[in-house]
Amino acid sequence: MRRSHYHSVWTNRNMRILLPVFGGLIVMISCTVAFSGFTFFLMDSMELNNFFSLTALSVGAFSSGHICGRFRRKRGLSKGILCGAMMWLILSLFGITFGLGALSIKKLLLLAVFGAAGGAVGVNTKRPKKLMD
Repeated sequence: MRRSHYHSVWTNRNMRILLPVFGGLIVMISCTVAFSGFTFFLMDSMELNNFFSLTALSVGAFSSGHICGRFRRKRGLSKGILCGAMMWLILSLFGITFGLGALSIKKLLLLAVFGAAGGAVGVNTKRPKKLMD
């Protein structure tokens, strides 16, 4: 029998969105570091920087939606869009704070679409065996 005093982190309303969002941000930052290292050490020109930054945003949003969809197992499309929008909000606040001007509807759409795709894929994957309900 399962003891009732153990609660899953996914039952907390705030944590079920914030954990996947911060996981996606970590993936996005690590992709950005890898792409910048690749650009600095192996490439002579900066032509592909826009492509690399959009790829890092897409991978981060997809992984955020995938994590949320895989562990929540419900409403992957809408939760993925929410994760992408939360990532955009955090990135925009960071940009406004440090004067980078990151408010862009294109980024919001990109993050929402890839977050929704990750959520849909995450819901349809196998449930982790060691997940507590």
